[in-house]
Amino acid sequence: MCICRLNCEQNIIVQNKLTSGYHHGRGNIKPTRPIGSTTGKCSHGGPYDESRKMVAKCGINKETYTEHLSPHRHLHYRAYISAVAATKDFFIMEDTGILSLLGGKTFDEIFHIKTRKDLSLAFVIDYSGSMKEEIAAVKEQITQLVTATIGSDNEPADYVLSLFNDPVTLNEAFVYRDGYKMIKKLDSIIVDGGGDCPEFAADGILKAINKSRNGSTLFVFTDADAKDNDKQQEAANMAMAKTITITTFSTGTCSRRRRSVHNIHVKRRDTTSFFQRLAQATGGEVYRTTKEEINVVLNDIIEKTFPVAEVIVDSFEWSLTSNDNTMFVVDSTVTVLKVAVCCSGEDSGIELFYPNGTKETFTSRLSRKLVTKRKEVIISLQRPPPGIYNLQRKLSNKWSVNVTAQSPVKLETEILEYTESGALPILKGSPITGKNYTFYVNIYNLGENGTCNDLILTDMLGNALFNVPIIQTTTLMAVRCAAIFTTPNQFFQLKLNGTDKNGFEFSRKNSLVFKPTNVKLRIIPPNTAVLGKEVLVYYEVENTGTINETYEVAISDDHSASVLPMRRQHTILAGDRSNGSFTMKPTLTFSILYVALPCICQYWFNKRSSDY
Repeated sequence: MCICRLNCEQNIIVQNKLTSGYHHGRGNIKPTRPIGSTTGKCSHGGPYDESRKMVAKCGINKETYTEHLSPHRHLHYRAYISAVAATKDFFIMEDTGILSLLGGKTFDEIFHIKTRKDLSLAFVIDYSGSMKEEIAAVKEQITQLVTATIGSDNEPADYVLSLFNDPVTLNEAFVYRDGYKMIKKLDSIIVDGGGDCPEFAADGILKAINKSRNGSTLFVFTDADAKDNDKQQEAANMAMAKTITITTFSTGTCSRRRRSVHNIHVKRRDTTSFFQRLAQATGGEVYRTTKEEINVVLNDIIEKTFPVAEVIVDSFEWSLTSNDNTMFVVDSTVTVLKVAVCCSGEDSGIELFYPNGTKETFTSRLSRKLVTKRKEVIISLQRPPPGIYNLQRKLSNKWSVNVTAQSPVKLETEILEYTESGALPILKGSPITGKNYTFYVNIYNLGENGTCNDLILTDMLGNALFNVPIIQTTTLMAVRCAAIFTTPNQFFQLKLNGTDKNGFEFSRKNSLVFKPTNVKLRIIPPNTAVLGKEVLVYYEVENTGTINETYEVAISDDHSASVLPMRRQHTILAGDRSNGSFTMKPTLTFSILYVALPCICQYWFNKRSSDY
């Protein structure tokens, strides 16, 4: 209750209480004062409130600092303090706050609260001149990894970037809470320096460990050995104390001659075991690859080491002749949407439109747009509304589009092969062109109301080859969609469309590329084998195609039990078969043997000594 005088500083009748103000025209009517009373309910006040003329006059609004429009301006700060305290009590007061009443999990779900994992994702990069062939692949894979983690359940608390070189004064390390700021720094790296082979890797690793949180994952990228390898134990002890795993990707060592950045051949000392000992001490790995293959290796290994649970919504080539508008669906289970368009050669010209037709302007903290130095456009949206999105381009260039998401709805594909006995074993290797197979697509976390509507085979450009009728069943763990079709004579991927548990359309594309072949390989394992004695492993190659072919069959195993020669060639007429054998000399009680037609298909078997 309040009463109006010329000076409204002392017209609050009831002290230390909260009150309400009435605003005519906003759906409520201020009660009139009781007959004979000189006091009444408070008004909101201001020029648009007719009740300001009724007792009590003036108003208690907090819209301005002007006494005429906001007579109680002197109480605004006290009102602010009271509002903050009341809000705090409403949410987190012990016993009566809704956090206590609902519980933490329900509270987080209602208010979309996501807690970032209390760990760091750390990258230690050799940026000496010799890394010029690898640095583009390293930048690309780190960018894809970081943008996939942002907003996801696996998002780390921060990102650590440590750069090392020679001399050690060029080494520096940074910590970023914002992943996009780390990508910006990463994109600015210019390789230079490091005239001789070894670099100060240990110093770079130590800097990264020092800035990383407990339980973090640390990736090292280099093509050289550590000049300061005497610090290996210090780095191992420091990493183990913080439970940090160190994994190294190496494209070179100092044990062979290597051309320096000045084109001078230098002899490099071998300290390869530096990274190996670090990996063994911290539970990491060392992956050695070539400069040419590093992109593929990084893509495979990083996902296994630091999985981000990303699903593929769609992927395709946006050709010059395609429509400048392309559509894709986002279902209600998606928490983070990521659209990557590469590589235009221009600064994007890419626009994203929501299902309601609104264009994303990237003014919210939940939406980001990144253009890398190689002109890849990466768009990220957190908590996107479900529906059909429109991706629009202003420039008709040949681009590749990859739409991925964070979602619990995932696919797993199995191929079942018909046999003469009537059994349906899972196919090991590549399907044969022109042969019928049963494809099972298991959809996890789709829910009881979810459905799979159609299965589409696409080529490597994302173009639909044909649709396949499907049969849906439900297991305890997943919704299973089965389809039978004849394998086409080209590489293909599977794309599944359906509806999610809330009735919204969903689309998922399997990352696996199926590579049909016109050859069939059958392994005939030995019935018995004796340790230390040679044994023959027979095989049969069948040309199921329509033309004559020459095949190379190769053998390998995980414990060097194979005896030379380990490769054999067969020229086989169309529809014909050829037999051959390899010699093995097992030395261990357990071994895995690989017999393969390189790049075509691969089978394996294992035998224990008790089976021999």
